[in-house]
Amino acid sequence: MANSGCIGVEGRTSPPVRNAYSGNLFVPRGYQGSEPKHGITVLIDKTDEAQMTFLKKLGADLKACVKLQWTDKGKPVPLQAQTLIGNLDSPIKDGDKTVNSLGRMEKEKYPEYEGHYYIRVYSKAKPNIRSKNNEEILDTNVLYSGCWVRVQVNAYAYPTGVTIGLNGVQFWRDDSNIGGAGRPNNEDMFSADDGHDDPDNYGPAVSQALNAADMSDADIFAQSTDNAPQEASIF
Repeated sequence: MANSGCIGVEGRTSPPVRNAYSGNLFVPRGYQGSEPKHGITVLIDKTDEAQMTFLKKLGADLKACVKLQWTDKGKPVPLQAQTLIGNLDSPIKDGDKTVNSLGRMEKEKYPEYEGHYYIRVYSKAKPNIRSKNNEEILDTNVLYSGCWVRVQVNAYAYPTGVTIGLNGVQFWRDDSNIGGAGRPNNEDMFSADDGHDDPDNYGPAVSQALNAADMSDADIFAQSTDNAPQEASIF
């Protein structure tokens, strides 16, 4: 949602797209001292015509904001608003090219980004979160990384740049979980036999820790270890 006093354009609704991350959709979060916000990251498939059409229109919206905020007023365009796609600070990010603050490709950490553009959209106020039947969703488990959603967003300019605000999210359909095998069913989760100290009742990481002579928290909770279109072709 565009902030008061900022120049924005009307909202635009996406076709069904993949939800990459929505951990702060229902409950706002702040990062490194920033103001808490609701948000979601969605993937735009570079080979999907409907998704790419939406992205091109969103790119045109961002350009319109730049024109209204600076160009038409004869003001210099700030650096952040000069690059609308590609780098980590751009409103539209390229999953095949964008690098993080450490200089590493984002797709190395998030392999689902490969072959996609992605947008991270935020709102200070809680967005509308609806089902496919347009009913309010209260269960936070309905929206997970990997499901399909439609997002209602709008581009807007603020004093030092341009961004994309989030107005609403509509759950569309289920799919496999991104970043894991998905949630096991109840029978699989609670199938352990008697004996809390029996390694056979637990996953490999815990089993190995239980068998170790020195069992530490670190052992138990150890974590396992281009043909991209150019900007001109999008806008």
